[in-house]
Parts: sequence; C-alpha cells; structure tokens
Amino acid sequence: CDMLEIAKTVVDELAVSIPNQERFRIVGTSTPGVWDHDNLRRAIENLCSNAINYGDGNSPVSIRIESSNERVTVSVHN
Repeated sequence: CDMLEIAKTVVDELAVSIPNQERFRIVGTSTPGVWDHDNLRRAIENLCSNAINYGDGNSPVSIRIESSNERVTVSVHN
C-alpha cells in the first residue's frame, strides 16, 4: 500500500465530520511499501483526531510523509 494514499483517505474520511477540509495539509510523495494498511490508517487517523481535538483550532493539521534509507516517517502537527 502507499502511505500517501492512506493519509489522503484519512483526510477524506475526517472531512465528513469536519467541513473545512482546508484545515489539512499533506506533504510528501508516493511511498509504496508492504505494511498493514488498516493499522496504519487507524494510527494516522488517531494522530489527526488528536491534533484536531487538542491542537490549535486556528492552525491546519499538517501530515508529513518522508522516506529515506528504506524508512518512512509520518508526522502529524497542529
């Protein structure tokens, strides 16, 4: 699966309950790999939900996906 596509799916799902989808920014490139799609989706969704519920309501939720040396880093900031 592709980590970037998982993040986009999470944002699309959260946008149903949060009408202002401009609150989200996804930075990164396609990062395919052999991972557990459902668990990664839940982890990213949980991080985004926490950023929405406990972060600054005036700042966007930024999801950054970086890959280097056969590693992928996902970070969520608000």
